[in-house]
Amino acid sequence: MSTAIVPLRAIYRRIEEKDRSDLPLLSVYRELGVVPREGRDDNHNVASEDLSTYKVVWPGDLVLNKMKTWQGSLGISAYHGIVSPAYFVGRRIANVEDRFMHHLLRSAPLIAEYGARSKGIRPGQWDLAWDEFASIKVHLPARERQTAIADYLDMETAHLDALISKKQRMVELLDERHDAFIDAQVARFSESIPIKRVAKVRYGLGQPPETSEAGVPILRATNIDRGSITAADMIFADAAVIPWDRCPPLEVGEILVVRSGALTGDSAIINEEWVGSAPGYDLRLTPQSIFPAFLAFQLLGGQAFRQIELVRGRAAQPHLNAEDLGEVMVKRGTPSEEQRVAQVLMNATRTKNEISGRLSQQLHLLGERRRALITAAVTGQLDIPEVAA
Repeated sequence: MSTAIVPLRAIYRRIEEKDRSDLPLLSVYRELGVVPREGRDDNHNVASEDLSTYKVVWPGDLVLNKMKTWQGSLGISAYHGIVSPAYFVGRRIANVEDRFMHHLLRSAPLIAEYGARSKGIRPGQWDLAWDEFASIKVHLPARERQTAIADYLDMETAHLDALISKKQRMVELLDERHDAFIDAQVARFSESIPIKRVAKVRYGLGQPPETSEAGVPILRATNIDRGSITAADMIFADAAVIPWDRCPPLEVGEILVVRSGALTGDSAIINEEWVGSAPGYDLRLTPQSIFPAFLAFQLLGGQAFRQIELVRGRAAQPHLNAEDLGEVMVKRGTPSEEQRVAQVLMNATRTKNEISGRLSQQLHLLGERRRALITAAVTGQLDIPEVAA
């Protein structure tokens, strides 16, 4: 069966429909495509108070995050809602099957094409212009074949999605069990005391200085992930432009706490790898009369973390200041008791991370299998009896 080669501008036209603040917010995910934002806790972008400039999306519209299209953050919407003004929205102008186009536009060859056409200083700042996107040519089979391929993929990906959901639930249960273990260990201590009595609470740099390609790492909220520091989207600054007099380099045992945004309250302890780095906008704790790891574990779960959640919930936008963090009550024991419990928790965390790592690898392989199946189907590499010529 023959296919037509057409540019995407022949299938989608960019639109700018706005002023519908009454509609629900939608988000674009690399793994899911376009989904409702309500009820999700994994979107770290804070919505604007004024939604009048947000773009209207109808079922069948194409939505793409122009700064992350090269990662696969685009899709065909099944929902009526609004998305960030920074996104592109395209209205279908050709007779195509929405489900097929969703899979085709998110297939490996096209994602690679988006990356090749995106421009920017570094990957985290790459930007795909609409005209570049619209000029990409795709192989488009007949409408009936598109529907048959979409039906096949709906059936096959449902099995994989069920397996992925089960693995993800196992990860969630593992985290819940670990948090409960932390709570039980900390609950043994009777003395409660505000953080400001056991640690120095300070602000970080605030607005980072001029960044560079290399130099001193500036640790920000995006680098803090439930107790550990990640190098993802790391920025750097020349040591000469950092005001060390008011913000000394980070030391082992200090703790960074996210100060604002969707991740407010998340924290991580500094280990040897990040000594000498500079804190960005976030809060900085320097333990003085408490074992650092013992304090760090309390901030990740239990009563201390719940207090932080209450504080952050008082503001219109999630926020935590140094004064409020200093008032959060934590448990304290003798130095030997704190160190012993911290060691128990570190051992438990190590075991939990090993299991999580295996589950993550399984999820990765299932995701790879899913992506490979979709690419093979939409590019004609897979023999599908129902749509054989």
